Amino acid sequence: MFSKKVLSAFRIGLLTAGLLASAAAHGQVAPSAYKEGESLRLGVEFSNMQAGFPYGSDLRLNGMGVFGTLNWKYHLALDGDARFLRFTSYHGETENNILGGPRYTFLNNAKWRPYAAFKMGVVKITYPYGLGYCGCFALAPSGGLDYRLNSKWSLRAEYQYQFLPDSPSFTNEPQYVMKPNGFSTGISYRIF
Repeated sequence: MFSKKVLSAFRIGLLTAGLLASAAAHGQVAPSAYKEGESLRLGVEFSNMQAGFPYGSDLRLNGMGVFGTLNWKYHLALDGDARFLRFTSYHGETENNILGGPRYTFLNNAKWRPYAAFKMGVVKITYPYGLGYCGCFALAPSGGLDYRLNSKWSLRAEYQYQFLPDSPSFTNEPQYVMKPNGFSTGISYRIF
């Protein structure tokens, strides 16, 4: 039927084809899944917030800030920001805040990452006309969207609503809780 030389050559051919096929199978060019895992992103932002004082005012404060996100699980992270709202002030009114807290990312794909965060911290409001200032505890639910430009750079847009439950009242004025709120946009860089 077949000689031993032909069978031996056939076996060597099958073995060589199998080795070449297995080497080609490991040459994957694109990843089969995306998962960020642990990472730290730091960025800068521009903010436009409705001022907490005067009550019911449509005054908007603008300013710059920094933010950071420490991702440690697929959907969970710690998010923090520091804003310095000093542009377009009303006779010297400014607002500075330092806030941080947990963040949950709803969709974790290669580009779009919508999230919700609940931050706590301190807000310092300097009142207009030198009336004084308020260093208030703040609760700040927020939501936003990260758009990944590539593995290192990301754009971010966020809306934040701050509650200042211990904000002071003025003489002969009704008690109210200041509620600064507004938008911020920024860009971040992945450190690790």
